Amino acid sequence: MSSTPNIPERQNNPTHFGGDGLYDSTGVEEAGSLTVSIGEQLDSASRQSVAALQRSASSILDYVRRNPVRVAIGAAGVAALLAAWSRRASRY
Repeated sequence: MSSTPNIPERQNNPTHFGGDGLYDSTGVEEAGSLTVSIGEQLDSASRQSVAALQRSASSILDYVRRNPVRVAIGAAGVAALLAAWSRRASRY
């Protein structure tokens, strides 16, 4: 009788460290398709964000066109506030 226990043979498991199937070709193919999928997702996301930016810019322009007096008064108020802060900062 042997003093060492019989170790069962392991199947070719790509996730097992040192397994024969560690560098299986299907994993490379899956990685390639995953890269394409990520690229497509990024393209889709960038197209959606550009569309959202265009919608918000057009809605801002529509608001300015509908309310030019309010926008002018608001811009003058912001300019006056910045001028006051500037004068106050230059005193100290």
